[in-house]
Amino acid sequence: MPKQRLIKALGLYRQAIRHSGQNGLPMRLRLFLFLVLFLNTIMLGVLLILFTTGVFRAGLREHRPVLGNELTHIAQDIYRSFGAVSVQTVDLAKELSVTLERNLTEHGGEAAALQASTDLLEPLLADELSRLTGALEKSGASGVFLLLDATVNPALPNAANSRACLYLKNMEPNIVNGMAANLHFGIGPMSIARNHGIYLLPQWQMEMDVGAFPYFSETMAAARAEKRPLSRLYRWSEATTLPGFSERVMLCSAPLIAADGTVFGVCGFEVSQMLFKLSFAPQSEGYDHLLCLLSPLEEDALRLSGALFAGNFAAGPAAPEHTQIEISSGPGGFYSYRQPEKEGYAGLHETISPSIRLNRLTRMSSGRWR
Repeated sequence: MPKQRLIKALGLYRQAIRHSGQNGLPMRLRLFLFLVLFLNTIMLGVLLILFTTGVFRAGLREHRPVLGNELTHIAQDIYRSFGAVSVQTVDLAKELSVTLERNLTEHGGEAAALQASTDLLEPLLADELSRLTGALEKSGASGVFLLLDATVNPALPNAANSRACLYLKNMEPNIVNGMAANLHFGIGPMSIARNHGIYLLPQWQMEMDVGAFPYFSETMAAARAEKRPLSRLYRWSEATTLPGFSERVMLCSAPLIAADGTVFGVCGFEVSQMLFKLSFAPQSEGYDHLLCLLSPLEEDALRLSGALFAGNFAAGPAAPEHTQIEISSGPGGFYSYRQPEKEGYAGLHETISPSIRLNRLTRMSSGRWR
């Protein structure tokens, strides 16, 4: 029965369609279709006018100069801040090169045979502690370091990659006064920290493992190969994590060079993730989800593995090794930033002058994302 009813209904529909084709559509249906066509034409015309006049992009055009000005200010602040650290790194390297070589000579050692004077390494580091703490307070950086191209005990395992080092961190770099209370010992002989009442970090190490972190060895190798003035031998690292530590830092280093041209160590300053956030977090009112990023810029992508972040909200781009954010043009003068399988961003970026020289890089990008 249901099948017969379905066949009968289909037959009625066929007859109705056949009659409508012979007699034409009813007048009421024609008027309705003309009305729909007329309304659609009007709506398409209005939308075309709105798109042509840029009404839908008016909001983006309003935000563009605000965020553009803020980005320019932050880029200039980063340039000045990192440039000042660069100058202080070169000055510190000049001072330490002279004082360390003088101390070596007074005790019968020499820079060219530093490894032969293992008994002098700890006294050399201890004598420079006050100079390092003074330089750190003056610089406003989050840490200072001195590394000598020698190890205290060459007989120990991994001695070939272990180097005598003094690494001090200011745990509250945004505090102007009272730095001594916030100074912590990251790497170096424990006796120096004990004699001067400096707290040890939980990640404290006796010496620096340059095998796991070749940045210092590369800095010294470049200085030996290039034979340039010290003012042209300093370099910035990408954002990285030191072996055994957890916080991301950028390091500015310069080689220690004796009077005869021997390169016998490295010194410099660090800018930590915390200091970068405290110094360069966006402050524009009415924008609650802004993020500032200092990142290596490679063609049309930002490489997050070498980046520092600053923002006033928890959400931000993930930064595992080798992850990149692709850059493309967006509406309203903005750029589109998209990380694979992650949330996209709209914003602006600006290239900081290459005079802030980088290890294996030529450009950095300061990005302001919305």
